[in-house]
Amino acid sequence: MAEEHYIGVDLGGTKILAGVFDSDHNCLFTDKNKTKAELGYEGVTARIVETI
Repeated sequence: MAEEHYIGVDLGGTKILAGVFDSDHNCLFTDKNKTKAELGYEGVTARIVETI
């Protein structure tokens, strides 16, 4: 059976943080990008996708 993994995202006013966690809540990987709120809804959504 495949191990389960989870993605957590923290969307803030200046940065987007994302992490991948295993079923024991161990952090396996993290990434960070600037939010760039001036890009508007579609731009910020694209930044979230890029971060994940």
